[in-house]
Amino acid sequence: MNERRAFTLNLAVGDSVSVDRGRVIVTVKERSGKSVALSFSADKDVPINRVTKVTTGAAQARKGLPA
Repeated sequence: MNERRAFTLNLAVGDSVSVDRGRVIVTVKERSGKSVALSFSADKDVPINRVTKVTTGAAQARKGLPA
């Protein structure tokens, strides 16, 4: 199983983070309230996927979704 590391960064608009020795560059484009717009720059062979947060059964029920 792969080990994962996590850390938190506070970035300003225009700041960037390099991932995988520069194969991926993530730049903060815009911040508004609790939302942030990010720009990803990577070679075409690097997969970039959105991961959504897991909702609880109660939250799904409020949205009319099956638990």
